[in-house]
Amino acid sequence: MGEGAGEREAADLLKEANRQASEQALSVARRKYEEGDDEAAVRFAAKSLKLYPLDEANKYLSWLQRFGAASEAAAAVKRVLEAEDHYEVFGVTQQRFDGSSLKSLYRQLSLALHPDKNHARGAERAFQRLSEAHGVLSDAALRSKYDVELHMKNLARGPHKKKPPPQPRAYTQSNAQSHTHTHTSTHSHAYTQQQQQQQQRQQEQQ
Repeated sequence: MGEGAGEREAADLLKEANRQASEQALSVARRKYEEGDDEAAVRFAAKSLKLYPLDEANKYLSWLQRFGAASEAAAAVKRVLEAEDHYEVFGVTQQRFDGSSLKSLYRQLSLALHPDKNHARGAERAFQRLSEAHGVLSDAALRSKYDVELHMKNLARGPHKKKPPPQPRAYTQSNAQSHTHTHTSTHSHAYTQQQQQQQQRQQEQQ
């Protein structure tokens, strides 16, 4: 076997080793995503591509960038799932709600959250909540009933109360007496000590 053939064989072996390592990294990326660690999933998918240009790894990395935790699709899901009420699902408050714009808002969010288009985690639950909120707010009777329930819920929750600051210690008569007694005792001790020193000096002079 010539030197050139040996180099080609070594290059082929290295290429195959890189391909296997790439497949292994891709497998880890998928597992990390299933475990909920999107950051690690992206990191291992990128590592897979760096080791060997697998088409499958390239597609998976693109998918993660579109639907992973850092994507706009995931952010849209999160906003809906974390909304405190039906109004917040549509990005408005109860006071600023405009029924005439509900239809267009619902259409926009439906396109963004529909599980057929949005493959981020929780997209199906977010779409269900969107549908529920739309069903209530688009019906005048249901919305009126919901507003009453929301009002009662807010009343039950009550305003956020801050913990009052600690009060300064009261200067009571007993505290005053204690302070006076301590001051008097200290003064008497100093006076007695001064008398003793004076008597000692007189004795030394005699």
